[in-house]
Amino acid sequence: MSMISYYLQLIENKGNEQIKFIGKNSVSGSTETRLFKIKKQSDKYKLTPINTLAKSDTGTVSLIPK
Repeated sequence: MSMISYYLQLIENKGNEQIKFIGKNSVSGSTETRLFKIKKQSDKYKLTPINTLAKSDTGTVSLIPK
């Protein structure tokens, strides 16, 4: 099983908020970047994938704050 550690970066692009997850794959050593658009929906945040890796590997995600 490969493990990836990420750091994140919040971006504002043309009035849209985005979050970028950047990590290095511990097996291959390659840098992987997943970019999502953030949209607040009532008490949660919907992350919609923007780049190819995020679309194919992750898909749409909901974050629910504690």
